[in-house]
Amino acid sequence: PLYSAIPAAFMLITTIGALMHQAISFSGKGNLFLFIVSIALILLAVIVFTETVRTAYTRRRKTYTANV
Repeated sequence: PLYSAIPAAFMLITTIGALMHQAISFSGKGNLFLFIVSIALILLAVIVFTETVRTAYTRRRKTYTANV
């Protein structure tokens, strides 16, 4: 539903934005370990987002075909 998708999108955008800012900051300071951790967390956030969209699309499609 839309009432839960809007806050979820906001949280995802702010989280990825903050991690990107931190990754840039860590790379500029030469802190390689924290840079790699930031990049890994960004990748995990993208994976969670794609799985969520795929699951929502599949469930919506099953619901639509069941009602037809």
